[in-house]
Amino acid sequence: MKKKNIVGLAHGVFDILHIGHIDYLKKAKSICDKLIVSVTIDKFVNKGDNRPAFSIKDRVKMLKSIKFIDQVVISYQPTAVEVINKFKPNLYIKGKDYKNLTKHPTKNLKLEIQAIKNINGKFIIMNTDLKSSSKILNENFNYLDKDVINFLKTVDKIKLEIKL
Repeated sequence: MKKKNIVGLAHGVFDILHIGHIDYLKKAKSICDKLIVSVTIDKFVNKGDNRPAFSIKDRVKMLKSIKFIDQVVISYQPTAVEVINKFKPNLYIKGKDYKNLTKHPTKNLKLEIQAIKNINGKFIIMNTDLKSSSKILNENFNYLDKDVINFLKTVDKIKLEIKL
C-alpha cells in the first residue's frame, strides 16, 4: 500500500508488551505515515483476575517509548469507536487474532468496523505471528493451576472443532 499522508489506528489493551505487539505495530507503521495507538483504560480490561497487570499510565509509558509509534492516546470507552470518530484514521489496524472474528465479529468489533466504514476508512488485519499476553502469563508465571491450564487447552480445541 502506497503512503499518502495515511493515518493508521491500532487499538488494544497492550498489557504485557511482547514481541508479537512489536512486530504487529511495526508492520502497521509500514503501511501508514502516522501510527496512532489507543489503549483501553483499566476499567474496561476484561482479561481475568488481576488484569491488567500494568496500569494505564504504565502501558501508555511503555508504548510511548516505541520509536515507530507517533502518538499514544487513552480510550475511555469499551470500544475504539470514540477514538475512530475523533482521529478519523484512514486505516483501523488489528492483529491476526481478529482475522476469524471478521466473519463473526463481536458486538464491539462490529461497532468499530462500522465506525471506520462511516468515515470511509478501511479495516485491516496485520498478518504477523500471533502471541498472547494472557497465554504468556498463564503458562509461564503460574497464574493458573496446571489442571486449569490443561482444561483451557481442551476448551480451545473444542471451540476450534465447533467452528469447523
